[in-house]
Amino acid sequence: MLRGLKSTTAALVLAFLVALAGASAVLLLQDHLATALSSWIGGEPKSVVRLEVRIPKVEAGRCYVVVERFPSPSRPTGDDLPEVVHFGEHSPGETVVVRESLRATVRTGLDRGTGGRADELYEPAEYLVMVMCAGAGGTYYKYGGIHEVYPRSAEWTHEVEVEFVKERPTRWVFERPWSADSAAQSTCSLGVLSGGISSSSRYVRIGIFEVYRSDEAWSRATGVCHIYVKGPMLYSLEGLSVSFGLTGGPRPSAVYLEAYYDISPLEDCRSYESSCPGWKSAGRKLVVAERDAETSPLTGNLRDRVYFGVTYGCLQRCYLGQFQLCWWTLYPRAIGEVRTSWELVARGVLPPAWSERDSYHPPPAPPHASRASDYGLRIFFGEHGTGEAGGVLASTVVRFTVASSIPSMRVHRELTRTTVTYVTVSGGFTERDRAVNFYGVGRHDSSYTTPYVKVVNPAGRAYQFWFRDGNPMTYEILLRWH
Repeated sequence: MLRGLKSTTAALVLAFLVALAGASAVLLLQDHLATALSSWIGGEPKSVVRLEVRIPKVEAGRCYVVVERFPSPSRPTGDDLPEVVHFGEHSPGETVVVRESLRATVRTGLDRGTGGRADELYEPAEYLVMVMCAGAGGTYYKYGGIHEVYPRSAEWTHEVEVEFVKERPTRWVFERPWSADSAAQSTCSLGVLSGGISSSSRYVRIGIFEVYRSDEAWSRATGVCHIYVKGPMLYSLEGLSVSFGLTGGPRPSAVYLEAYYDISPLEDCRSYESSCPGWKSAGRKLVVAERDAETSPLTGNLRDRVYFGVTYGCLQRCYLGQFQLCWWTLYPRAIGEVRTSWELVARGVLPPAWSERDSYHPPPAPPHASRASDYGLRIFFGEHGTGEAGGVLASTVVRFTVASSIPSMRVHRELTRTTVTYVTVSGGFTERDRAVNFYGVGRHDSSYTTPYVKVVNPAGRAYQFWFRDGNPMTYEILLRWH
């Protein structure tokens, strides 16, 4: 009886909306929005994310738009890889509308600012939007950006303002291998291995001949590597033992690191000397700790740099159909450990010259609001606010090396039959030095929390602590004896 009443109520709501919007809105509402409204009334809320990708008017014939959604604990994807939610050919100046119905996890609590009731719809969906327009003379207009969308209603619109980078294809220039005196501080070797080619095709008989007709073919290849990325500084006092840590489990620690992309016509990537992929910044990407981890304790009046041990993944997708295109997503997949620079030097990961352990001289008085304690603490940064801290906090130059395989079509003609097969061939070898940035922003909600600093105080002596620049999103805590 109750279920029937809910369905009837949902139908009445839809009828009212259609009457207001007119007949032109029927097709828009009947699928995604109808499901979303019914789910909210039924107590299992879903939200329709509506991305409006606004392509600028440029001197180009056609544009290609790719939208991928990254997996999350509440919204997993196949093989735990980014999922394509839109792929299509469009015109310059067009606004491309992409819709996806997603589960909305609702958490009700108190608003810290007003003290009133607040509904938070988690978790946000992370999308990578890529656009490429092909201009005259081999000129390309490219855009790529990660968009973290926070749905707040049954249908939520997020505008994507595309700002193009103009480029022409270039040949790859060899860069000498990594050494201690080179600019690169870490290396990431990605053997992008093909996961096979899937195609939609058939033979069509014309008289005595059989003609092979291929509608389209897709290729996917993946690769991973493990690198160390600079994080915040860690501080200690004589008599204290201080560590930087991450939590795994159902509500893990998360930070934001740099992600990259590229998108190119397939014909520009088949040469060994091609420049694919070129790696352009897509902005910051959420990355989660896969297990509990802490640095070795820092003791004495010292400071040291924290490094995140991060697994980076590379996903290459190629399309062979009415047009032929490849695109790449290079992104942080998980954090497996945290170490200080001194630990990495001792393990031979970093050369001694790159150690940042040195003396720490606390100020005579805290320059910002401080707290006092005489016992050990585990201080989660997100419990004190997650506002912006001013962009990039630290940067690590990483040499990304990619050996990729590219799909190719082979045609074999016989007397009465033509056979077409798809194979993978070497797509080239590229090396690029790119800055992997660590960003001063965080998540502290029902899905994720931030890293923490653990203070062990065996003597029970009173000390003061505060956040660098008075902002917890610097991920740094300074100390002095009280």
